[in-house]
Amino acid sequence: MPYAYRLVAALADELRSGTAEFADAPAPSEAERGQVRCALSSEAIRGSLERHFGVVLAS
Repeated sequence: MPYAYRLVAALADELRSGTAEFADAPAPSEAERGQVRCALSSEAIRGSLERHFGVVLAS
């Protein structure tokens, strides 16, 4: 799930560099959307992304 990882990394960087409380993602392609959906629906993957980047992911 390389797209999902890169997306969370970019959004976490965006949050750290600004004053916004949340960041939003651009509309991905169907394949990219599938990666994000899979990452957010798996508690193990979602939890590891949240811990690694220090963010809380909302779907």
